[in-house]
Amino acid sequence: MILNSYLVTVRDEAQQISKRLVSATSQAKVYAQMQREKCKVIAIEQRPSPFLEALKKGRLEIGNPASKRELATFSNNLALMVATKVNTANAFQILAESTPKERFRKIITDVRRRITDGESISQALANHPEAFDDVYVAIVQASETSGQLPVALRERAKALKRTDKVLRKVKNASIYPAIVLVIALIAVMIFSLLAVPALATLYKGTGVQLPLVTRAIVKVSEILRSSPLVVIGVFSVPVFLFMQRKVILANKRLQRFLLKVFIIRELVAKGACLRVLQLLHQFSTANVTMPKQLHLCQKVAGNVVFTEALERIKSAIQASGVSLSEAFRREKTFPPIIAGNIQAGEATGSLPEVLGNLTEYYIEDLDDAVTRFTAIIEPVMIIFLAAIIGTMVIAMYLPLFNLAQVLNKTR
Repeated sequence: MILNSYLVTVRDEAQQISKRLVSATSQAKVYAQMQREKCKVIAIEQRPSPFLEALKKGRLEIGNPASKRELATFSNNLALMVATKVNTANAFQILAESTPKERFRKIITDVRRRITDGESISQALANHPEAFDDVYVAIVQASETSGQLPVALRERAKALKRTDKVLRKVKNASIYPAIVLVIALIAVMIFSLLAVPALATLYKGTGVQLPLVTRAIVKVSEILRSSPLVVIGVFSVPVFLFMQRKVILANKRLQRFLLKVFIIRELVAKGACLRVLQLLHQFSTANVTMPKQLHLCQKVAGNVVFTEALERIKSAIQASGVSLSEAFRREKTFPPIIAGNIQAGEATGSLPEVLGNLTEYYIEDLDDAVTRFTAIIEPVMIIFLAAIIGTMVIAMYLPLFNLAQVLNKTR
């Protein structure tokens, strides 16, 4: 079943209009998905699949058209050209020519065409949510209105670079456990396919009663050796999980569970706080209403618990008219330090500076949390690998001791 890409313009529960890129088998599936998300479809347009288009040209391009680092470079270059009064269409032409990734180059070229046809920069960018998300579009839209586009783009580039730096550290920290798990899987497969059959044959004619764990390992070995498809199926599981990682991590139950897991909950919570603070800091000098700021913060929070907390904060501000600091203070999901600093910023009229300082604090704090996570996970994974391999070796060689006892008795 082939998945198609659709550019969907929707109005959500907060009456915010946005554009999304949805993968589905048909338009009916898109409408059904948007209905489940309580969004009203305004317009829908089928897009060619980037994956299939790349395959036709003999290439294989996966992932986003532009990484955070590439988007930061794009933002910095655009800010420089806008500040120096370069014609907007010419600026996008130069950016397209200097972009190495073909998919991103095509997107920039299409944005240039739309701007030439009379659309604003934010309107043109909104047609490519696969590269420019709602947050990016909202920042550009607000800065176009206020005439602060170069400043806003430079700030966004700085935030993207910082986020990319933190994400790289988190990914590097998670590579080690992934490698250990792959090694454990390969070791188990080799032992099950080569060593276990030979030992099982040795034990068959002895009449020795095999321990339960040994019988279980022998049974697993027999299943694996029954067909090559079983082995292929086992190795395809980690590949499938890797390809579906975004869908798996988006599961709300899993997100709630991760906030209860030792070590991981610290990374998740601090990461969510950092993303929210970065966005509030960027919007603190822009002409964007607080409800819309919080609505966009919900999209970048990355965890359902924080998303729900932000929804309650937004509702409190809209319904009761409380200040931002008071709304944050009512929510136990966010640390008290955030509400306290925001209150100080509101009282002194220096909220942008306070949010900037909080962002810097959380960048350093999250960096320390990643370092602690790495320091703890390495010995844990070594113990895990030793336990898996050690258990299999002991289970298969344990019957040899019983066999020696049987041979002594027969003598």
